[in-house]
Amino acid sequence: MEEQADNLIESGKASKDGDSIVIDVTELGYDKVLAKGKITKSFIISAPQFSASAIEKIEEMGGEAIEL
Repeated sequence: MEEQADNLIESGKASKDGDSIVIDVTELGYDKVLAKGKITKSFIISAPQFSASAIEKIEEMGGEAIEL
């Protein structure tokens, strides 16, 4: 997701809130966030479901996992 963050912002499917990138993954056709890959930025992600390790990664970078 991090690799696509700038493209998602440019296309209006994500936005910035301070230093965080805000994404609602349901708008991208996903219903669960998994912990694949590495993140180095702060994300505020909304999704119906998160794996426990995804929540941990998001929060470690100062982000937030919002369950819908």
